[in-house]
Amino acid sequence: MCASQKREILFVDILQRYYKDIIWELAFVFNVYKETLLSHLVCPVTGNNAKCARYLLEAEYLKPKEHRQVFDHALQTAIVFQNTQAIKVLMAANFMSEKEKMMRDYAMKQMVEKSKCQQLYDELKKTMIQTEFSLVMRGLIKTMLAMIKHSKILSSDVFNLCWLHSKDEMESAMLNKCKQILNIDALCDNANDQKWLEEHVLDNRDLLLWMEEVKPVVQDKDNNNNNNNNNNKK
Repeated sequence: MCASQKREILFVDILQRYYKDIIWELAFVFNVYKETLLSHLVCPVTGNNAKCARYLLEAEYLKPKEHRQVFDHALQTAIVFQNTQAIKVLMAANFMSEKEKMMRDYAMKQMVEKSKCQQLYDELKKTMIQTEFSLVMRGLIKTMLAMIKHSKILSSDVFNLCWLHSKDEMESAMLNKCKQILNIDALCDNANDQKWLEEHVLDNRDLLLWMEEVKPVVQDKDNNNNNNNNNNKK
């Protein structure tokens, strides 16, 4: 009902609450047609909501490999009704590689972590006067920089809060620490630091520093002009 009425947020909320109780193979009647939930979502005359179907599959509440019969029947339904959007959603879920799934899950995890820390950061700014807020953040950043320097286990929430407040400072500290650990002349002396880097930094998906946008490289106009002149001379 929620899907057919385009109430996707309510559909997601209900799904998150009760997905463990859902029997995916169970068919039920809606608008005369008796189908499984996934088939209803891709059928234009019943649920007809590819967004809900995509969420159902991407959240892996229903996995194609584990529910092959349900998935294949839904795909057949979408093909019969020529529901192009639903067919694309189902095919993408069916052929998504493990690497793509890992990247998707990583991106979703980063979005959740950033949203969570941003809310805390905004609330701190709202409930404190500016001088108090600056002192608190300065203290947290100073502490976190010391923990990075001494290879201590990092609190992801505190690190991310500091990252939101002073990204360049945190990035510089982490970069310098990595350079120190990976220095070819001191690799044999940094066994514990290497383990810290691998286990508590590189493998920590909650840290925001690994998902920064890469800015496009803008070439200098003078360099472009020089290159063009050189090409013309040739």
